[in-house]
Amino acid sequence: MSELRVQLVKQPLAKLTELARDYQGMELELAIAYVSPGGVLSLSPLIRAANRTRITVGVTPINRVAALRQLQGWGAEVFIYLATRGTVFHPKVYYGTRNGQAWAMIGSSNLTVNGLDLNIELNLLVQGRRVSKLFTDLEAFLEAYRGQAHLLTEDLCQLLEDAGRRLGHQVKEREYADYLCRSGLQPAEQPTLLIPENIQRQALEELVSYLQETRMVYAYQMLLCLVMLTRADERGFFSQSEAAACFRRFYQLRDQAGLPRERQRGERRAAIDDPELGERAFIEIIRIDPFPRFERRGLLEMSSDGDYYSVNPALMKALTPEVRVQLRELAIQRLAQHYGEDRATIERLVTEAIG
Repeated sequence: MSELRVQLVKQPLAKLTELARDYQGMELELAIAYVSPGGVLSLSPLIRAANRTRITVGVTPINRVAALRQLQGWGAEVFIYLATRGTVFHPKVYYGTRNGQAWAMIGSSNLTVNGLDLNIELNLLVQGRRVSKLFTDLEAFLEAYRGQAHLLTEDLCQLLEDAGRRLGHQVKEREYADYLCRSGLQPAEQPTLLIPENIQRQALEELVSYLQETRMVYAYQMLLCLVMLTRADERGFFSQSEAAACFRRFYQLRDQAGLPRERQRGERRAAIDDPELGERAFIEIIRIDPFPRFERRGLLEMSSDGDYYSVNPALMKALTPEVRVQLRELAIQRLAQHYGEDRATIERLVTEAIG
């Protein structure tokens, strides 16, 4: 393995200015969420030290076109990344290469005056041979981002300026992005990135371990796993409403079949025993339990708007059709054990309720 030098960076502008001196004539590439004219001016020594600069910038109303034009004025190739609905382009990556050597500063610092010099920020700086796996993986990410983005042209500048005039800079990011989509700017597809196989295996082993070992008080854990396996889209997203509808349908089918909603536990009566529960109640049940169990293991997250669940990308990559069949069988077996019923009954209910 190539030797890498790693250090913490608390004063990013000073460090980047130092790198400009040490790597004169470098190839420079950045992927940044937020930029400002003042931030671009502060970074000018680094940009001027590079033979070539490419930067991929997120689409947001606070990113001024003036800053993008500044970058172009210094010879940078600027790419605009319009993320798909419900996601935000949020990296902060500064990367340079020269004569087989590479450096990367990755952390919290956006390309703004506050991000580079005034805020309390923390970044990691890594230096070493460009052929090291870390840098080759990083270059794959940067290329994927750039490949999904739009080269900044004069027409695109005009579109962004028009959006700013029409909507103002206080508009919500989603409304701003929707306006650009309606104006003909295509959102990026989800970049195809190679996730290391060992991380995929680790995520899959975590899910299998959970399915085999978790203590089941109610059927919730297995039902959420089955919804995840069946209803998540190619990006790993499925809506809370969809999950709640699947849960609700499963318990309605048990009612119709004359089966108890859950195992009887003496005189104790659970909320799930109420046949009048609506979709909103099921959404809250899933949020309270079992979602946190999956979240703690890193298997599921909730979207920033609270409408969707998203599957860990490494786990999604590991979920081949064959693996999904095996996991479905495991979850159905656990449900059969939980209810003390035959597998065929559970299979029928799950198929009708979830798919």
